Amino acid sequence: MRPPAVRFSTDVSALFREWHCSTYLVVNRRGIPIKYWGEVYKKCAGENSKAWALRKVQWGQWKFIIEERSRFASDDAFWAAWSDASGQRTGYTQICDTLQRQRVQRDAQDATAARTFFGGSLGHSDAQGAFTYSKSGVARLMSKDVDVARKWRDLLAADDALAQRWEEMRSPH
Repeated sequence: MRPPAVRFSTDVSALFREWHCSTYLVVNRRGIPIKYWGEVYKKCAGENSKAWALRKVQWGQWKFIIEERSRFASDDAFWAAWSDASGQRTGYTQICDTLQRQRVQRDAQDATAARTFFGGSLGHSDAQGAFTYSKSGVARLMSKDVDVARKWRDLLAADDALAQRWEEMRSPH
């Protein structure tokens, strides 16, 4: 079962519909919404697994667009934000590029916040090893902003006391 050859670059609104209810991929006579394709293909082996490896980058872009769409009350509200003054809708590639830049910027800010909170050392005892990982049996400290930021956001969401300390650090006295 190869991933369907479908594109939304010329009809982003169709992606909004197909993400939650789709018949592009059918398993046991049931349509699989696009949001679940990753779960379906992770269970595949051989050629189907290789085909998904190629498709999952595009699926990830779709996911980011859907996450952006979810910030708005409706498709119309999304397009109001993603259109120019004359009403011309922003194209698929430009949406993807803009969202990518926003993620990189957010990750840089959040990684800086984590480093600031822990006094410049992600290995600080207060971090309780959250920013360490093992590679070839050797403990290493995360260095990529995307990884540090993801872990920082997880920590803030999971630890109310830490989140409160961070808010106190950030707020002017």
